[in-house]
Amino acid sequence: MPVLESLIKEMNKKTEMRASIEAKTELPKFSPEVENTLYRCVQEALLNAARHAFAHNLTVELAFAAGLVTCKIKDDGVGFDTHACPGGSSKHLGLLGMKERVFLVKGTLEINSVPGKGTEIIITIPINGA
Repeated sequence: MPVLESLIKEMNKKTEMRASIEAKTELPKFSPEVENTLYRCVQEALLNAARHAFAHNLTVELAFAAGLVTCKIKDDGVGFDTHACPGGSSKHLGLLGMKERVFLVKGTLEINSVPGKGTEIIITIPINGA
């Protein structure tokens, strides 16, 4: 997705974190809603990794199979305890916003993180007509 490539290129210019993106499969044309959801979620993950996780590296992997687009965002930052992250905590409003965006396009968002081990976010969105 060219729009995500541009976002990552800009982040690499503005921070010391090195971010990269890779499409693991050929990607279909996404609806504006799906494209916007992926853009905003990757944007939030990039900002969180740079500002809060103090990550040095972040990778975004996109894949499409069986009518689903999967976006995996993984950083090597400080991580956090996902069990101590209440949904209403102002400290994690960006993550809550990501969950809401993904929910609106009938997708799922999974957050895997361990203190000291970085964070992985997995977004899966069904693509109608694929």
